[in-house]
Amino acid sequence: MSERIFVFLLQLGLVYADCVIPDEIHEAWGYVDVRPKAHMFWWFMKTPCGDVDNRPIVIWLQGGPGGSGTGYGNFMEIGPQDNNLQPRNHTWLKEASLLFIDSPVGAGFSYVDDKDAFTTTVYEVADDLVTALGEISAQLRLKHYNASRLPPIFIFSESYGGKVAPVFGSKIVDAQAKGSLSDVKLGGVAIGDGAVSVVDSASMWPEYLFQISQIDLHQRIIMQKMAGNFEDAYAHGDLDTSYQLLGSLMETIANVTDDVYFYNIIYHHQPNPPLKANVEDYWSNVEKLKQQKNYKKMTRTGQIAYLSSVKTRAKGWLPQAVDYNGDNLDTLMGEKVRRKLGIIPEKVSWGGQAIQCYIHLGDELILDVIDSVDDCLEKGVRVIVYNGMLDLIINSAGQDKWINKLTWPGLQEYYKQERIPLYPPSLLKEQRTGAFHKAYKNFEYYWVLMSGHMVPIDAPEMALEMVRSILAKEQ
Repeated sequence: MSERIFVFLLQLGLVYADCVIPDEIHEAWGYVDVRPKAHMFWWFMKTPCGDVDNRPIVIWLQGGPGGSGTGYGNFMEIGPQDNNLQPRNHTWLKEASLLFIDSPVGAGFSYVDDKDAFTTTVYEVADDLVTALGEISAQLRLKHYNASRLPPIFIFSESYGGKVAPVFGSKIVDAQAKGSLSDVKLGGVAIGDGAVSVVDSASMWPEYLFQISQIDLHQRIIMQKMAGNFEDAYAHGDLDTSYQLLGSLMETIANVTDDVYFYNIIYHHQPNPPLKANVEDYWSNVEKLKQQKNYKKMTRTGQIAYLSSVKTRAKGWLPQAVDYNGDNLDTLMGEKVRRKLGIIPEKVSWGGQAIQCYIHLGDELILDVIDSVDDCLEKGVRVIVYNGMLDLIINSAGQDKWINKLTWPGLQEYYKQERIPLYPPSLLKEQRTGAFHKAYKNFEYYWVLMSGHMVPIDAPEMALEMVRSILAKEQ
């Protein structure tokens, strides 16, 4: 290892003395009424490590849309306990305080009183988060920090949360320009395997699959044509055709690759995340209902009421090579966690509105938010992209493709920077590379090796080191 790289690692704090998380930690939780009939749930955990009042706060935004940060992100990925309530060795609480927010409304324990209160665009989702942050930050500052300003806040995200993150970050800066959120210092926006541009990710599926021997040359040519048709439809604003072509491409990939797992390509025949599986089941039942004779005779109001009454049935899950779904998470959140929190309304069940949350945002899922990343960079916000090398659905090549579309003036200088290898502490002596990192001014990228879509699950030690290096620059 070169002296330069080793010094860099020391400066970033990658050689460290670990912190033990006690059984009892400083916590707070509550609801924010972000709009009439729209209620957003949050859960805060204060780090017990180091200078606790000055350690940064990490906001975690889950994917979906409709996935629960307080449930999945907390117990399956980065919180102090796993879904069996055992201590997590590489919890991010060792490096920062954690603020999980069930967003959009309808995810997790967040809920709406009326279907018209669901969000339908990523910009509405971000507006709700800005409103929530205003109230949450005031509570934390007064009750848990006793300070005029909170420590730096970093927005970390995954999947659809990675689409929301740059929009949220940009809107925070806008709100501050108008005099709001004065107690918030935005440290940065971290886009983890983020759906910033689904079209760019999907366009790289054929080449990626070919390079890793999941398809042959003939199959690549066919799928490249399919991907090209998808890109053309999207470029012409034909979203209905775009969705159809995207679905056809995904089905073709599943058929010719023996059902490769889109979230980690080294696995096959793995079940989809439960939210996605239930949404697919929902639409399958809807299509069956539409074929019934009485359906066409109903009024439009009657049709809507009838379709809303459809009950989904979760498909049986196959044994998983890695526990990505958490078979017991529904029970854990619905029983032990619910009792602990003590404020969840009786009518609200964890994830009970997740499918409707997903459906209301479904029409805009493939719309890109590259302009919001540019907005953040232009406004001086630090933007961090990180991606698992084994992720197919949001692959690193697709991320590089949309990055190349940025209008940020520093882009060409960013490309000239050296890509630096990073090592998990347990593998530092052996120099077994865990990630690569490149940065210029307020933009940087982490390529995380041996990891799929859920980086903290597949590469927990390297993910924690990445967080440590990001936050160390702020401190």
